[in-house]
Formats: sequence, C-alpha cells, structure tokens
Amino acid sequence: MSYNTILSDQELKKLVKELAIPDELKIDKDTRPDLSIIFNGDPKEHKVDVVIVELKKREAGLHENEKVLGQIRRRARRLLEYYPFKIQRMWFYGIVDIDFEFELSLLDEEYTEIFSVGKAFYKTQDINFVLKEEKHKCPVGITILSYDAFLDDAERRNETFLNILKESIKDQNENSH
Repeated sequence: MSYNTILSDQELKKLVKELAIPDELKIDKDTRPDLSIIFNGDPKEHKVDVVIVELKKREAGLHENEKVLGQIRRRARRLLEYYPFKIQRMWFYGIVDIDFEFELSLLDEEYTEIFSVGKAFYKTQDINFVLKEEKHKCPVGITILSYDAFLDDAERRNETFLNILKESIKDQNENSH
C-alpha cells in the first residue's frame, strides 16, 4: 500500500489535539503524543485508509505499555468522529518494549503472536463510535511491535525486496541475450 497524504503541521496539531487523551493534555499544553498519522488520500475529499503509529518510551513498564491498548481504541474512535464516514479502514501500530508480563497481557486480550525478528502481536477489533445518536463500527487492525521487531523487520523486508529486485533484473538481462 502507498500512503501519500501527511497533514500540514497546522492540520496535524489540530488533529492530534482532537485525538489527545485527557491525561496527555494535563501534562503540558505543548506536549503531544509520539504519534504519526498517514492517509492514502485527503479525508476531506473522499474515503481513505489510515495508518497510525504510536511510540511508547523504552522501558516504560507494564502499566504504561498497557495504556497503549486503550489509547489506540480512544484515538480510533475520535478519528472516526472527526472524519465521519470518511475512513474505510484503519491500521494502528503500537511500538513498545514487550517484556514477558506485557506479552501475557496481550495474550489475555486475544492478540495473536505473528512472525517477526522480535516480538509482534496482531488482532482485528471493531471500534464502536456514535454519530448523530446512531452507533456505528469500523474494523481496525492493531499490531503491537517491540522496538526490535519494528527496526529489524523493516531492515530485513527492505533487504529481501532489494535481493528479489536484483535477481529479477539479473534474470531479465540473461533472458534478453
């Protein structure tokens, strides 16, 4: 998938303020979450897909890491309310330190461990939201990754893609002679 719309700084500040969890606003007016939001088009113009990446501090501990699960649901709900009927799909990536306790917590929440160099877990969850006093829902794919998985998997994917591309070019050159 290719995503080509990143909001202007002013739009992003406004959207992040809309998506902020009340606890985050109490810390400092100028503090914002470590959050990236990327669209595959302009949500003001047509239906879009959204990728949201949230980073948690390294060694934050179980309590802070578990907070990402609730924050993902609340941010998804707020985003759906902010762009009513403009979002067709969402993918959230939470990047955290995954220790044994947090791994058990993810399994309790019915996340499935997925193949990765590090630790990675996935689940699809319907997010319920209310617009004009009517309940609606949107499926959201949620991936929780360790920092190692995030960095090492990306490096391996890029390396594999380049190797496949090189072999394909080599084969084409050999077949054209």
